[in-house]
Amino acid sequence: MKVMKKRYLPIWFYIGIIILLLVPVGIIFKIDVILTWLTPIFWTGYILLIDGIIFSFKGKSFLIFQGIFIVIILSIVVWWFFEWTNIFLSNWHYVGLTENILRYIGYFWAFGTIIPCILLTYGLLLVIFKNVRIEFKGINVKNKYLTLMISVGILFLLLPIIPFSLKFVNRSADIELFSWMMVLGDIKISEYMAFAVWTFGFLILDPINYLMQKPSIIGYIEKGNYKVISLLSLSGIICGILWESVNWFATTRWVYTVPILGNIKIFEMPILGYLGFITFAWEIYDIVSFLYRPAITRIQEWLL
Repeated sequence: MKVMKKRYLPIWFYIGIIILLLVPVGIIFKIDVILTWLTPIFWTGYILLIDGIIFSFKGKSFLIFQGIFIVIILSIVVWWFFEWTNIFLSNWHYVGLTENILRYIGYFWAFGTIIPCILLTYGLLLVIFKNVRIEFKGINVKNKYLTLMISVGILFLLLPIIPFSLKFVNRSADIELFSWMMVLGDIKISEYMAFAVWTFGFLILDPINYLMQKPSIIGYIEKGNYKVISLLSLSGIICGILWESVNWFATTRWVYTVPILGNIKIFEMPILGYLGFITFAWEIYDIVSFLYRPAITRIQEWLL
């Protein structure tokens, strides 16, 4: 077992602290430019700080490796996909947006921080709990269970889309082909499908990663190692709370229109929504493992 020794804190750790200090300054003194860009400012500082801490223990940085730009681009594309799913859900909306090109700069900046913050929080937890084992009896992974997971995942992907598509059934060759589905033809049904959006990625990709011998949550659980799923879940909760608390003070922000317990909130997020941050972290892990395995390897190396 490799012994982890604390090294020096790199310069970007201190840059991260300076950036993070802008957040309370902007909130206390109501500085418009900081409050407008509060979310990407906070997460930029957070990412630099957390990566600096990890570097001080591992001697390796997640930010300073040849694949970081791939991770950032992947983060932007992946979140844009989830924005597409929100066409069907209509569960969140942005307010106080900047105009013209600044709006898209904000989108690229903020979206590009999502995957790095999840993975770096997970990496920091791996450092903190380096010598902690979370082990129970492993599961017997059978192909029929993997097939079931993938099938349910595909169904979950379709669930928000089906009610929406039925609004355009008149464009089909014969609407009678879909008459048996018309009970689902109310787009309001799609608004109740958030649970499907925040789980289908895990259900589809984790079995595929397992079969391709890439890092997968199922693969670790099969061996009796529940540390990965536990720390990923905690990472999702931590990032979720931080996302929502920072958003609460921002002027460019998001608001929710959630049909189930939408009025019971912590910050802006309805309380049930925090469960979604857990499975979202699982999805991010599986998406990155599937599309760019070196990023997962970089975070996990000799920490599991």
